[in-house]
Amino acid sequence: MKHLLLQCILIIAAIIFAGSFQLTDRGPVYDETVYLDYAYSLYKYGVFSQSSRTGVKPEPDARIAPVLPLFIAGVMHLDSELAANIECSVTGIKRAKCNRDLSFLKHVELLLSAVCIGIVWLLLLRISKSHTFSYAVVLFILLSGIPFYYADHFLTESIYLPIVCILMLCLAIALPEQNRRFLLISSILLALLALTRPTFYYLFFLLLPFILFQVFYTGKKSGFSGKTILCLFYIFPFFLVIAPWLTRNYKHYGIPAITVGYSAMPLSSRVSYNSMTDMEYLAGWIYWLPDFGDSLALKLFGKEHISRLDFSDPEGFILHERKLIRNKIKEFQAVNDHFSPTRWLIDNYILDDLSSHLKITALMAWRGVFIEKYFGLIGFFCMIWGLFHGLKKYIGPHYYWISLPPLLLLFFHAFISASIPRYNIPLVLPMTIAMVAAIFEIYRILENKIRTGYLMIQGDNNDR
Repeated sequence: MKHLLLQCILIIAAIIFAGSFQLTDRGPVYDETVYLDYAYSLYKYGVFSQSSRTGVKPEPDARIAPVLPLFIAGVMHLDSELAANIECSVTGIKRAKCNRDLSFLKHVELLLSAVCIGIVWLLLLRISKSHTFSYAVVLFILLSGIPFYYADHFLTESIYLPIVCILMLCLAIALPEQNRRFLLISSILLALLALTRPTFYYLFFLLLPFILFQVFYTGKKSGFSGKTILCLFYIFPFFLVIAPWLTRNYKHYGIPAITVGYSAMPLSSRVSYNSMTDMEYLAGWIYWLPDFGDSLALKLFGKEHISRLDFSDPEGFILHERKLIRNKIKEFQAVNDHFSPTRWLIDNYILDDLSSHLKITALMAWRGVFIEKYFGLIGFFCMIWGLFHGLKKYIGPHYYWISLPPLLLLFFHAFISASIPRYNIPLVLPMTIAMVAAIFEIYRILENKIRTGYLMIQGDNNDR
């Protein structure tokens, strides 16, 4: 055990050392400034809200999930200089000593990522029983550059990616083994993730039928009461952790939800693609391939069938179609105080033509799978091979449980949002495991062929 802990510490130290060279002096942009704004409001006023930037205590809101702003606000309390720099970034205060250096926060995020990856290594070792395989998976995760990239940013991915990797491995241990301790850990982690990014709240419900089936129909014979108690280890801790936040939102807004007033934003982006023509749909399968996809689609389908797929095209789905949808929402809200944008979008753009929405959801999932471009392209096909092959020699049936959460999220994101690859970075773990297993298999096959060839040569020499 001491040797394992020492190896884990060395892995953490190596990640911190390597990652420190990957951090840059870039500042916050777009969504990052929103999260810093909420963190500043928590730090300055003790209120979860966007700061008013006028020195007046703001009214509480729940437009985003709370964990990342809470995390950043906690780090601000550790370093007064960081707090002043975030205040400068958020409020734009001009002072002689004011700067926007947020490197301390980046190093804390790097530390969190390193510790979590060290735990991932320990869990992989428990499942695979192979030091070589576990080291290789961790190395490939780092070579993807994804942990270092998000440690240099201030996004929810900066803290949820390493945690979700632990979640997937804990589920992969808990369910085949019916291990209550690991299922309890999984439930708590999933709750924290739900309070970081709301899609994980829905992942809880998406996973539930699979867990019930595993426990009651394919699990050990522990009796009905024992199986029920095991399921409660998944259900009860989750709601216990999120209950205070849901209660807070119910008190303020009458809705026990993770976020309030935001769900229509990503959904309006997604349903804007439902106006696709058949040729645009076919072109999308080529267009969203990494790097070469757009140029290849241009040659095969022509500009008229790919232009609307471009985020920056003024007549495209995002800049034009989405704007039309959001303008309609504003018109309805202006004349009806009880108008629900999300309900309206579901009724008029999803349920009204569900088959079309599902068809385009498959394309959106294809778009979202290419995390880090070629890493996602290679990883996707290795993952498909891994799911059919089972990877029995390396991690056995555990791979299905490692893959299930990110695959459910992939299609859920494709169903409700524009499904950009960033949303699906939890795929990095099952993709990496499959890539490493594929490399090991290729090496084993080559080694056997070389050995067979050598023995044949030796046999020929002996015959002579």
